Amino acid sequence: MKKFDLVVLNNEKPYIKLNIKEKTLGIVLDSNQNTAQVLFFNPKNLGEYLIAEIYQKDLNIQQEEISKEIKQDIEKKLDELIKKAKPFFDVPKFKLYDKVKLIVEDEKYTKFGIHKGEIGVVVDDNAVQNYVEVDFVNFNDSISVDFNDLEIINN
Repeated sequence: MKKFDLVVLNNEKPYIKLNIKEKTLGIVLDSNQNTAQVLFFNPKNLGEYLIAEIYQKDLNIQQEEISKEIKQDIEKKLDELIKKAKPFFDVPKFKLYDKVKLIVEDEKYTKFGIHKGEIGVVVDDNAVQNYVEVDFVNFNDSISVDFNDLEIINN
């Protein structure tokens, strides 16, 4: 296993505390005889990542390769990536079709006519940088809402 190999986790059991699921995609940052340091991307929250020490036997190397440009970008930002890496993936707060309430009054929502107390439904439980897609009852479209600005009222 070498630096920048694309890998997929094939055994989640030893990593339950990290909340990494089988088939999660990662990039090898370093390796030794038995383990590899892997940058994993959270498939349920785009933009969230962690770096973990994984036994090589628990990884499958993928045939695809990342581009030279991406390798250079990772190499250049590696110290920053390591500093900002999460220690584990958060368990998703919201599930598809959860009934939620907006608990803040904020211009990023009021510009769409949505105010504190509005009720909505989660229409996509795949988040992007801790924002989830919500369709509010009296609104003609769905918008992205910060996890911290919502409360589940019925799931």
